[in-house]
Amino acid sequence: MKIPGTTSIEVNYNADYDVPEIIETYFQCGQCLDEMPPGEVPRTWARLNVGIDVIGNIQVFCVRHNINVVLLTLQAAETRH
Repeated sequence: MKIPGTTSIEVNYNADYDVPEIIETYFQCGQCLDEMPPGEVPRTWARLNVGIDVIGNIQVFCVRHNINVVLLTLQAAETRH
């Protein structure tokens, strides 16, 4: 779907590409953390969907609470010569 006045993006996915986990900080739903049972850890308790919208924003959405966790808006970096 193309929205008038927006730039399209191309997403390439290759499940065969072996990339180790390099994440240093995770996004978590605050409500999930507040309700997490004793002995549970955020990694297994989380119920998050992550995806890209039609204009290239990346959204992290909590399925359990039906709320947005974060919306990342990507912007092209300026290059200086």
